[in-house]
Amino acid sequence: MSIARELGLEATDPLAIIALRWAGWSELQPALKAVGVPAELQRWLQRSHTHPKSQTAHQEVDSVLRALAILAATDGEDDPEAALLLAWVMLPAACAVSHRCRNRAPQLIDQIVAAQLWIAVRSFPWRVRQGSVAGNIAGDLQKAVSEDLDILSPGGDGRSVPADPDDLSLLMPETSPDGPSPEAELLAVLDEAIEDGVIDWGERALLLSITSAAANEPEGRKSTTGVAGLLTAPVEEAVAGEYRSSRRAVRRRASRCVEALARSRGGRA
Repeated sequence: MSIARELGLEATDPLAIIALRWAGWSELQPALKAVGVPAELQRWLQRSHTHPKSQTAHQEVDSVLRALAILAATDGEDDPEAALLLAWVMLPAACAVSHRCRNRAPQLIDQIVAAQLWIAVRSFPWRVRQGSVAGNIAGDLQKAVSEDLDILSPGGDGRSVPADPDDLSLLMPETSPDGPSPEAELLAVLDEAIEDGVIDWGERALLLSITSAAANEPEGRKSTTGVAGLLTAPVEEAVAGEYRSSRRAVRRRASRCVEALARSRGGRA
C-alpha cells in the first residue's frame, strides 16, 4: 500500500494532466503563468528551497500553489484533476506524516493519510486562510491524521506538528530531546539535497518509498547490495508497483540518487 496508490496516481500521470490542462488553468488563474516550463513544476517549486532568502521566489511559489488550491477546492473551480495535481505536489509532506505516524497504524496509515490529503486539497479555505498554502495543508493534514489515529487508538499521545503559516518547506521533521531520530536525519539529508539541486522532489519521494517499504520487511531480510542494503526483491517489487515501473528501473534510479547523495555529502566533508 502507498499514498500515491491510494490517491490513484498509479493510473494517472500528473505530467499528462499538466500537458492537457495547464494552459486552460492559466487563463482562469494567471498566477500559473509564472511557471515557465509546466512539465518541470516540481523543480520550479523548489525555488523556495534553492533561494531561501528570496521573498520574490517564496511569493511566486505560494501564488502558484494558491492558484492550484482555488482550482481544486469544491468552493472554487471544483476541478478533481487540479486536486490530484496539488495532492501530487504535496506527496513529500504526506510521506513525512505517514512515516511519523506509521507505528500507530502500520496497515492503515497510507490509506488514512491519502484520504485526509484529498480532503485537505478539496476543502482548502482559500478565501480566508492566509500564509503558506503548503504549510497550511501540511499542518491540516498532520492534525487530521492524528485525530483519526486517536479514534483508532485512544491511548496514543495525539501529538501533531503545528504549521507555521508562512512556512514553504512543506513539513519539517521533528526532533526528540535526545537528538534527531534516524527518520528526521534522513529527511534533513534529503531536504538539503533538494536545496542543493542534487535530487528533485520525485527522487525524494522514491527514496522515501523505498525506506518505507524496507521498514515493513521482516527482521533479518536485508540485501547486501543496493541503496544501503534496503533494496530486497520484495521492496523492489513493492516500489515498482507503486510507480508502475520495472524493478530494474527502480533499482537503477535509486542507485543514481544514492550515488549523487554520496558525492554531495563527500564534497561537504
